[in-house]
Amino acid sequence: MNTQALSAQSPLPTEFTRALGQRIREARHDRSLSQKRLAERIDRRQAAVSDMENGRMQPDATTLLLLAEVLEKPVTFFFPPPWGPRVSRGDLTYDEQALLLEFRRLQSDEHRQIAIAQLAALADLHPPT
Repeated sequence: MNTQALSAQSPLPTEFTRALGQRIREARHDRSLSQKRLAERIDRRQAAVSDMENGRMQPDATTLLLLAEVLEKPVTFFFPPPWGPRVSRGDLTYDEQALLLEFRRLQSDEHRQIAIAQLAALADLHPPT
C-alpha cells in the first residue's frame, strides 16, 4: 500500500478515506445492516453512510464512536494498516505470540480467513451465567 501523507486539506477521496470506508462497509455487512438502518442507528443520513463508505466523507469523532458501538467493533478497527495500531512483539503475551506463530504456519489465504472467522466467533461467545 502506498501511504500518502495525511492532510485535512487533501481532496476526498484519499487512500485513507477509501480504506476507512471499506472497513465501515465490512463491519456493516458483518452486522447485516443496510446503509439506511445504520444511518438511523448513528443519527445520520443514508447518503452520509454511503459517502463515508466510498471515502468521500470522513466521519467525525462522535460518528466514529457511534459506528464502533453500533457495529460492535473497537474504534481501532476502522483505521486500517498502515494507519492503525501497531503492535510490537513486546506487547504480546506468550499465548498471543504462540497464536501468531501458528497462524503464520497456515499456507493459504483461505485457511487464514477461516482461522480469523473461528477466533472471532469464539470471541463473540458469551460465557454461561
